[in-house]
Amino acid sequence: MEKDAIKAAVLKARTFKHDIDGRNFTIVLPTDHELQVAYLKAGGTQDISAWTVMTRRLLEGAIQGWANVKVDDLAGDGDKVAAEFHVELVPLLLDAHSDWTQELSSELTTRIAMKREGVETAKKKSVTTSRG
Repeated sequence: MEKDAIKAAVLKARTFKHDIDGRNFTIVLPTDHELQVAYLKAGGTQDISAWTVMTRRLLEGAIQGWANVKVDDLAGDGDKVAAEFHVELVPLLLDAHSDWTQELSSELTTRIAMKREGVETAKKKSVTTSRG
């Protein structure tokens, strides 16, 4: 398999979609390294303010596309024209919709936890298999 095909397969395995109010978001799970960096940039503590900063940074980096988002969703000006996706617009959308931010953050953290549980289960099976 060629390098580009491998990269695409890895990215596809980390990507999921989530719908809110008719809008569709493409989200890419962060790597373990990205999680560690976000944790350290947020102060490296487990208090609620650090958690809030960390999850927001992760979410801003994880949203890699959207469909059916309107300019009105960003600006609140009634403009129903489609808002083309750009990473610089993600924070504006999250600021405009705290309810969406909460839902997307919750989905992201749930998926991160599920991924970690899967990795831990695979490690346990590997240890069991290698000993057997």
